[in-house]
Amino acid sequence: MFQENLLTCKPSYQNGSIVNLMQSIIQTLNPSKKPGVGAYDGLDIFPIKQSKRAKRIALIVVDGLGQNLYDILDHKKSLGAWHLGTLTSVYPSTTASAISTFLTGSAPKQHGITGWYMYLPEIAEVATILPFISRRKKEDLMQYGLDPLTLTNSETLTKQLGIKSTIIQPAEISDSAFSQSMGQGAIRQSYRSYKEFSSFIKAFVRGNTDSSYLYGYIPTIDSTAHHFGPYSLEAQMEYEKVGKLLSTLFKLAETSDTMLITTADHGFIHSPPERRIYLTDHPELKRMLSLPLCGEPRTAYAYVKEKAKRKFVAYIKDNLNEAIEIEESGKFVSSNWLGTGKPSDFLKDRVGDFVLLMKENYAIYDPLPNEIPPSLLGVHGGRSASEINVPLFVSGPSNL
Repeated sequence: MFQENLLTCKPSYQNGSIVNLMQSIIQTLNPSKKPGVGAYDGLDIFPIKQSKRAKRIALIVVDGLGQNLYDILDHKKSLGAWHLGTLTSVYPSTTASAISTFLTGSAPKQHGITGWYMYLPEIAEVATILPFISRRKKEDLMQYGLDPLTLTNSETLTKQLGIKSTIIQPAEISDSAFSQSMGQGAIRQSYRSYKEFSSFIKAFVRGNTDSSYLYGYIPTIDSTAHHFGPYSLEAQMEYEKVGKLLSTLFKLAETSDTMLITTADHGFIHSPPERRIYLTDHPELKRMLSLPLCGEPRTAYAYVKEKAKRKFVAYIKDNLNEAIEIEESGKFVSSNWLGTGKPSDFLKDRVGDFVLLMKENYAIYDPLPNEIPPSLLGVHGGRSASEINVPLFVSGPSNL
């Protein structure tokens, strides 16, 4: 039987999150770059001295491989020799927000990508950010004159590094608007199999490319855990494939002059059908909203009609208190869950009036009339340690 950690875990933006990891990579590969206003410190467990022995750095992000999931699925401890420690993701603990951090080096409080669904007042539409389409009309957001990078008001990580860089992504997303925009300044390559992915990484590790930085992305554990559950046989089988791939690459890096880093964007929890809340079952609550819920099933942003705000809060507390903690959005941003320092000017428009923070393993859904109600067994985006904590693996010259 799996053991989940549902205790609240706040991202460690001071020196223990994926934001800090990216800052360490920037500091290593471009030491002359001056920190910006409100810049984050480097990672406290980053092997600085050892990194100086490496000529290049590769970062592989395994979508969904949280620390808790790794602890449960890695029965043979096949990656234990390279497990340096545990980091926290960002908040919300979800791909859209975390990948934006990996590709810009900043936290959601600054890059402003607050979840899968995000309201953009400049076009008066709710966007599905990673496919970069409007949620309601399914229209390409580029036709509105929008660009993913401009939505973050950030510079891509590869441009900040100022060196030749490569981004390797699955073929189905490598040419998306999001990938193209957030990958500006890098050579972009696609793969269709683990074998092809491995070949790209091996060539980089061996120094057979001109690039000094590589970012690689593996999505398969995430998609499997969503549909079959994070502790399912299917997830176990997928983890074993990824684990075997990583083990081979880590061993190769030990005899190279390349530092190979692997981590994840978030973890997972199991959310059974009885823990799913659908707003179609709460029509009174839904009528109080001016927009569909945005964000994530575990962290939802509610845009509430002005005259209904008190009634909205009361309804949540009277009818859904066992499942939802509600907080005023401005107060939530000020509490530094999304990052520290000054927030981006557009952040307030992207977090609604209230944040609905799901308790335990509850999830909330607000499907549009043309959408099939989600029935995901594995979810993330919330505050639990199982969703927030991610492993850090490092290999390199003489295993650093």
